[in-house]
Amino acid sequence: MDEVVSVGGVRYALGSWGGVVSGAVELLERERFSHRLWVKDGSLWKEEPGHRALIEGMLGWLSVPMTMADRTGSLKGFAETVREAGFGRTVLLGMGGSSLAPLVLARTFFPRQGWPDLLVVDTTDPAAVKRVENEIDPATTLFVVSSKSGSTIEPNCLFDYFFAKVEAARGGEAGGNFVAITDPGSPLVELSKEYSFRHLFLNFSDIGGRYSALSYFGLVPAALMGLDIDRLLESAIAASGRTLPGVSVRENPAAFLGAVLGALAKEGRDKVTFLLTPEIAAFGLWAEQLLAESTGKEGRGIVPLGDEPPARSAGLYGDDRVFVHLRLGAGGARERLVEELEAAGHPTVTIELETAYELGREFYRWEVAAAAAGKVLGINPFDQPDVEEAKKRSRALLEGPGRVETPEGLEAAPGVSLAFGRATARRIAPSDDAGLMFGDFLSLASAGDYLALLVYADPDDERVTAFFDEVRRGLLASTGRAVQLGYGPRYLHSTGQLHKGGPDNGLFIIVVHRNDDGVAIPGRDYTFADLETAQALGDMESLDAKGRRVALVMLDDLTDETFGALRRFLSSTL
Repeated sequence: MDEVVSVGGVRYALGSWGGVVSGAVELLERERFSHRLWVKDGSLWKEEPGHRALIEGMLGWLSVPMTMADRTGSLKGFAETVREAGFGRTVLLGMGGSSLAPLVLARTFFPRQGWPDLLVVDTTDPAAVKRVENEIDPATTLFVVSSKSGSTIEPNCLFDYFFAKVEAARGGEAGGNFVAITDPGSPLVELSKEYSFRHLFLNFSDIGGRYSALSYFGLVPAALMGLDIDRLLESAIAASGRTLPGVSVRENPAAFLGAVLGALAKEGRDKVTFLLTPEIAAFGLWAEQLLAESTGKEGRGIVPLGDEPPARSAGLYGDDRVFVHLRLGAGGARERLVEELEAAGHPTVTIELETAYELGREFYRWEVAAAAAGKVLGINPFDQPDVEEAKKRSRALLEGPGRVETPEGLEAAPGVSLAFGRATARRIAPSDDAGLMFGDFLSLASAGDYLALLVYADPDDERVTAFFDEVRRGLLASTGRAVQLGYGPRYLHSTGQLHKGGPDNGLFIIVVHRNDDGVAIPGRDYTFADLETAQALGDMESLDAKGRRVALVMLDDLTDETFGALRRFLSSTL
């Protein structure tokens, strides 16, 4: 295969990896990937009856753009009634596959004039919950409770909290401020009836959460913003036409992308690093979940970096990377960096968008690509076997007596303490010096490893995110390793599957803060602070049980003073 090829308008600079990619393409052709995908043949991925049944019941996303194209009229009609009712804002309460596509749309598009803006709440951080409450008028806000299972703890707790606020403002008419999106038969169906929701949207049960961007889960929020959902779907339908059974993999832009990603991951180029123009930067968060949760299992997987800040030069990157440049308009500094990366021998993929509405095409392209990469890697891309463990451990902590507290740790700096998983502690020298122990922790990394900075804080607090972006840059510059940055509990429903089920090539740094203002959740025995802390500690326990290398950084608060102390500690350690 040539060093530079173009498939469906996508440019691939493969360098010396052309032969490896050709092998993956031939595998997909030999296995009749496109045909067996569309006839929903689960044995394409796994022969075991259980796997086959699950897979064959999770492929509804293939045809959902066409299905939804026939329903846009009713969606637009509903959105118009919401606008006419005088709602000033829409707040979506969701997590993972139910919230990430709406988050992309909310950050990429502005609402049409006169239409409500969209705020996505996918956090249990008490400060974030209070921030949202202070930003809205509950009486004139429409809440969308979005959950495939209807039993996800985060949106359920958020519903409990915000329903109480709306009820205080509107009394018995509070249900008119709520809409539900869920699967048939979920607990949310009955909840919506019990509380007299304005509307219930039943999604398709044969679509998994991370593949639901072009279903009701993505299109209801889009319609409520006044976006042109027909245009969004048109680009997806056009993309689907290039994946049909009669199209060869070499002419199928989505399957070819999956072949490239899967083949390179098997050769150690498993860090898929997105370089996105600012207008569509949020797409990386959605793609992170899709790739990590689809491929990170059975000790294999792709490590996506959806929003890692671009390095100043190609020389700062290791040889475990493949770069994906999604460009809307002029590429600017990122385009120059891509040229430098190609010259340095890194494989790159360049995808151009003429308008932001072509994100519909990209949602579809990447869904098929994840399925194809799963075939190349030999895994089932439609399950998530390791997600539930952290949830169980968090629930156990919440069911215990009293508040959920962080453990005693080793003081690292004023307001900063440190602890390690049991399996990790056995691998580093005990010391009273937190700096020495953290340095030993980082030295556990070997070639091809990455760092994951997992922060439990408000993901939309600009001061907080600016600080942890700085920490991430420092880790990248000092270690030369890929650095994921995820905000909990969002990442638990995104990259969390990869962290526990994928290859053992991650070092995990969980950051949690103590919070005196717990923010009570109506009808529950725990606060949002308890829930957030339990989720952090539950994930640490799960990672530790898997033998993963994990550290816990505990902050007394999120003040600039404590951030300064942590900054100085890290500077002295790295």
